[in-house]
Amino acid sequence: TLFRSVDKYPGPFHHGPMAVDAAEVKRLTDEFKNSAGFKVHSDINNERRNLRIVSRNKDDLVHSVAALNKQLAPNESPSLALALEEVARSLESFVSSAYALIDYTRRHCRKVYGQVEFGKEVQSEIDRRFIYEPDFKLAQGLRSVSAHVGTLQVSLNVATSKDRAKDTALKVQTKELLGWDEWNDNQRSLLESMKEDVDIQELAGRYFKKMEEFYAWLWKRESEVNSAELAEAERLRLRAKDAYDKLFPPAA
Repeated sequence: TLFRSVDKYPGPFHHGPMAVDAAEVKRLTDEFKNSAGFKVHSDINNERRNLRIVSRNKDDLVHSVAALNKQLAPNESPSLALALEEVARSLESFVSSAYALIDYTRRHCRKVYGQVEFGKEVQSEIDRRFIYEPDFKLAQGLRSVSAHVGTLQVSLNVATSKDRAKDTALKVQTKELLGWDEWNDNQRSLLESMKEDVDIQELAGRYFKKMEEFYAWLWKRESEVNSAELAEAERLRLRAKDAYDKLFPPAA
């Protein structure tokens, strides 16, 4: 093609492939990294990494609950205060990282896409899947109350080993939580309407599942909306890689 011949023979006095130097490789690499498609790809990778962090925080919460149950099992020497502090810490880490990622995504999409149709679509999905959902409201309250470890400890249904069955679910007692005076009106109404206490592991599992489903949807839609930009970025990537391989040929 014309473009291929221009790339290969940039001037009438060239009778072989164009020489590639480090400056040219850097220029092509910078062009790739400055492309709109590379930015989209980087944003998705950043969200994937942050979702993995939320997942690890959820796993830490599950492990801390298991450790607390072990402390309360027969023939164990309980260190109840430390075990409860660890549950409170891991709960705060999970709900805080989950909220931070969703909030970042909301603000970032608003900044990038503004009031275009896709931006409105993302905001609508966040509202539907999180903002108006009881689990999200409850998690937000627990994010705040978990910083007050004493309040959280009092609200946990921790019984002595004689009274506690093995692997009993660790629950937050809603009546005890209502004693904390910093709930907002929506959260307090939600707690007052709940007929059962809150199983921490079940809440974390439901919450994270909703996050996984949302981000799977978001990344698919972002790839569709930005398909032309991503295709162009891939073209630029391959061109930069070709130049790099010519300058530094791969080992045979």
